[in-house]
Amino acid sequence: MNDETSNSVFINLLQIGAAAAGSFIFFFFVVPNQPGRGGAAVVFALGGIMAMRACWNLSHHASFWLTLAAIFAIQGGLVFFLPWSTERFPGIILLPLGLADFVIVYGILKLVHKFHTHGS
Repeated sequence: MNDETSNSVFINLLQIGAAAAGSFIFFFFVVPNQPGRGGAAVVFALGGIMAMRACWNLSHHASFWLTLAAIFAIQGGLVFFLPWSTERFPGIILLPLGLADFVIVYGILKLVHKFHTHGS
């Protein structure tokens, strides 16, 4: 298997893993009757994972992984410490939030990369 094929297989497995992780996160919060928190967690997780996928060419930099860890820690704190509704939000309401999360995470990753490359 050549390098391009193995990279493609890895990306497909990463996408399947992202969907599985998002489902797990959602059901983790739905079981204790917190669907609002579960929906927020899934939106943050999928927005971050999609931004990570869009910036995957930066994954060989340590700053990429440190930035993602910091972003996911902040988002996890928002999910756990903010009061969320006990209602389930429809997808049409969560879509703009997911898009905004993607744009914010993508922008932060690109900004950190810009500072990292110009600072070195």
